[in-house]
Amino acid sequence: MENYLTVKEKSIGHINVMKSDFYSFLYHVESLEEVDSIVKSLRNEYPKARHVCYAYIIDNLKRGNDDKEPSGTAGKPLLDILEKNHMNFCLICVVRIFGGVLLGSGRLLRTYKEAGVLALNNAKLFKANEYYLFNVNIKINAGNIFKNYLTKNRLVINKINYGENVNIEFYSKDDIKKELEDLFYDIILDVSFKKTIVLEEDI
Repeated sequence: MENYLTVKEKSIGHINVMKSDFYSFLYHVESLEEVDSIVKSLRNEYPKARHVCYAYIIDNLKRGNDDKEPSGTAGKPLLDILEKNHMNFCLICVVRIFGGVLLGSGRLLRTYKEAGVLALNNAKLFKANEYYLFNVNIKINAGNIFKNYLTKNRLVINKINYGENVNIEFYSKDDIKKELEDLFYDIILDVSFKKTIVLEEDI
């Protein structure tokens, strides 16, 4: 599973070029619904904006949108920023309020890129990994045995709950479901897992 960079919180930037204002924003997003909602909210927030251009990368989905600017002058340079900086689960938007002066395709492309880079430079970036988050139910008298296995293999425990049985959540970079079932067939009652995004500071 590949490392990448992402953000937690929105960052912003602003430049004025030949009387046009370019407001840039970088967001963490995990779905196309979030993208649509953010773009819509920016249109509402900036009713005088002629263009709301954007690009996103969400796992294997990626797209740039010129929003009626000349083809390739906005969406592509914004998407290039995300790709070249190994960003994922991110949306970058640039709102343009036209000032009456046409910039020309070359200058327009450079301006959208400059605005997007400014939002990126103002962001706090986090290294991120995809992990498997395992949830395991174990017989109550075998909790310590399983915890010793996790410690020995440097698997990070997320939480432990004690009841009639022991429920343990932990992170693994690999799918070890079969290994767990083979090693602990006599004490494991149930095991499940899902893929999750873990920021470096969180683990």
